[in-house]
Amino acid sequence: MYQSPVGGGMPPETISPSYYSVQSPPPTFEQERLVTRKPVPTPGKSQYEQVNPVQDSWQGFPEEKGFQWLPGVGSHIPIPGILAIIGALLCIAGTVVILVRSDGEPVTHWTLSPTVYIALMTTGTNILLRFAFHEGNKIAWWYTAIRGGTLRDLHARWESGDGFWGALGAGRNFNIVSLASLAATFIVIDQPLIQRASTIVPATLTSLTNVTASIAPEIPYGYTGAQYGRGVYQQVMTQPMIAAFNDYNSQAPITTSFTGCRDTCTGFVDAGGLAAECTTVTGPIAYLESPKNNGTAVSNAALLAQSPFSVNFTLVRETSITNGSYIIMMVSYTTGAQAKTCGGTLNVRTCKLLSATLSYPITLKNSTLTLGNITSDARIKSFQPPGSNLVSIDGGSDFDRWTLGGLYLAASSLFQANATYSWIGALGNIMTLPDTLSNQFLEVPVGNNSLYGLGLPAVCSSNWTDPTTHILSALNQIAFRASINAAGFPFRNTTSAPAPQILTMQEVQSINVFRSVYRYLAASTVLTVVCIALVLPTFTGWWVLGRSFSLNPIETAKAFDAPLLNGPGSNAPLHELVQTMGMRNVRYGEIERGNGDPRRELKLADPQDIVRPTPGTVYQ
Repeated sequence: MYQSPVGGGMPPETISPSYYSVQSPPPTFEQERLVTRKPVPTPGKSQYEQVNPVQDSWQGFPEEKGFQWLPGVGSHIPIPGILAIIGALLCIAGTVVILVRSDGEPVTHWTLSPTVYIALMTTGTNILLRFAFHEGNKIAWWYTAIRGGTLRDLHARWESGDGFWGALGAGRNFNIVSLASLAATFIVIDQPLIQRASTIVPATLTSLTNVTASIAPEIPYGYTGAQYGRGVYQQVMTQPMIAAFNDYNSQAPITTSFTGCRDTCTGFVDAGGLAAECTTVTGPIAYLESPKNNGTAVSNAALLAQSPFSVNFTLVRETSITNGSYIIMMVSYTTGAQAKTCGGTLNVRTCKLLSATLSYPITLKNSTLTLGNITSDARIKSFQPPGSNLVSIDGGSDFDRWTLGGLYLAASSLFQANATYSWIGALGNIMTLPDTLSNQFLEVPVGNNSLYGLGLPAVCSSNWTDPTTHILSALNQIAFRASINAAGFPFRNTTSAPAPQILTMQEVQSINVFRSVYRYLAASTVLTVVCIALVLPTFTGWWVLGRSFSLNPIETAKAFDAPLLNGPGSNAPLHELVQTMGMRNVRYGEIERGNGDPRRELKLADPQDIVRPTPGTVYQ
């Protein structure tokens, strides 16, 4: 036994049994009471004093009572492990549902990203699978023990379930527990896979939305022009008409107060415009020929200029309560020109332009509006009735206000045209193109890339195309801008502005959406299901076990018949063992056995018999 140093007290961890305040042999299981001691330090030595005796818990295991061994499928079902497997499968299903549900959904619809929920589900799957493996590992170890084998077999089962390296290094002892241990370890690979299963991509969302539009549905009476003399043509544009005219010329963006469109909306809106009623007459014509009077050529008539292309406008006043004012547009253009005869086909289109309500195709982005193709997509909804004869509007009198007067002035300013052919004597014939439209709609021959090879229009052989649709589209663009300005102007003969229009428009939003990448979901799901399938075999044999088991050292030591745990309760579950034996004092350390030939051993035993292991000592 350990000898205390000379002249010094014995340290607490090396208490000698000779110093105990109660000298008695170790209690036997037949004893009625167990003495519990606590250390009381005294100068120079340590000893134990007797405290309140505690009833021996082994009285809970009377010899005539025990615990039944109840094997069977319905007995001792490993419910925690099975629930963990079911929970892992539910987490997999939840991951699938989240990815399917979020696919194509706008990012703004989710408070938390799907990847957050997926991470929680995947973490739950991994934790539950690991827990299920530990539950199955207990069953596998005890099933091996009950089937019989060597201690090496039991060690191999335990080591495989103890950790990754033990399972990986099992070698010839590789078993289902080793495989399940590796599966429970490698399951973490599903984390990077499943995290890539949901991404954010740009997309467009199309839906119908209601837009509130403040705009005049027609050009208000007397809104665009003001006559300052007795002649119909003696007038000027009003301020809102000048603003619309200048904005059109500069192609300024059309800014509106429309509300309800969150991104880009397309649809139709009613606004003022011009509806055209046109007739066309065509026939042959010869230019630069001297007109004849009773068969005799008129002297010097060939010197008069003749027009192969022209556009003219005429403003007609309101004549009665049923006949409102309108604009006459006459367009003449030549096609099929022949240089030899200096002639061709003259096309004359006469259009009556009436004030009307048009349904305009529009695209609205935030507060900026863009007109669509008016020629092909705009529709005439109604014609504007004549203004009241009780006020001086469109009548041609002094200081009258005109509904279409400003549009007439705009048309004359922008689109009045007159191309001419003239004979100037010895120098021959010349062509004059003094305005925009005469040049814009002229069909110029294509030349080559040289100084004298460039394409040039020629007298008598030049052709033009019809400018009618271009003119009407431009005038209606100006009329639309004027309608925007007239949103708050009194409607017809009332004193109130027109009510805002409620438009049903198609809205296209540029948004970010979640996109599910199902190949990563499939890979993660297959990996997880395979790992679960590899863990399931560890539950094999649970129906053979007659009670619930664990790998707790106390329960294992009891099964190995450790002397410290001697006594009844060989089939007691762990919680019963702890409850009944939990008050026993134990300590791991050195114990000396034998009288004649003492030997030192290391074990768990009664603290009264144990001292701390001595460095360098060889223990048997």
